[in-house]
Amino acid sequence: MTLSDIAVRRPVLAAVASLLIIIFGVASLRDLPVRELPDVDNSVVTVTTTYRGAAPEVIDTDITEAVEGAVASIAGIRTISSESRQGRSRVTIEFETGVDIDVAANDVRDAVGRVRGALPDEAEEPQVVKSDADASPVMRLAITSDRMTTAEITDYIDRFIADRLATVAG
Repeated sequence: MTLSDIAVRRPVLAAVASLLIIIFGVASLRDLPVRELPDVDNSVVTVTTTYRGAAPEVIDTDITEAVEGAVASIAGIRTISSESRQGRSRVTIEFETGVDIDVAANDVRDAVGRVRGALPDEAEEPQVVKSDADASPVMRLAITSDRMTTAEITDYIDRFIADRLATVAG
């Protein structure tokens, strides 16, 4: 006697067996751990220095290179990237997975503090900021209209959209 013969002769048994398999599958799926996509936040520290009125070339040679050289010797760095533009230098340091972001930020502060005397006197104090994955926006929304003015769009967003987005879980 094959499985199909039993299912045809005893349909209630087949239905109960199918329901048990479905219930067991749902219960197992709920308790299944996530191992392939662990909860990992990137450890990123950014050093921003403002030097008002300075050209990008001056920013690059006087500030960005000094900060990059100072932080390059810190252990656990994956990548260092920088951006020099009119009046501002930004050096972004990404650390390997598993590096404590608080320890890394303190190491970066110490390294930047050692080269502070070599930076131009007119440059502001370098700002060392830890990257927080929860602080970055999850969604960006742009709303345009051919029939509404900017004030009407703003009012519409305040009355109808902002509250609904604020109550979304997650």
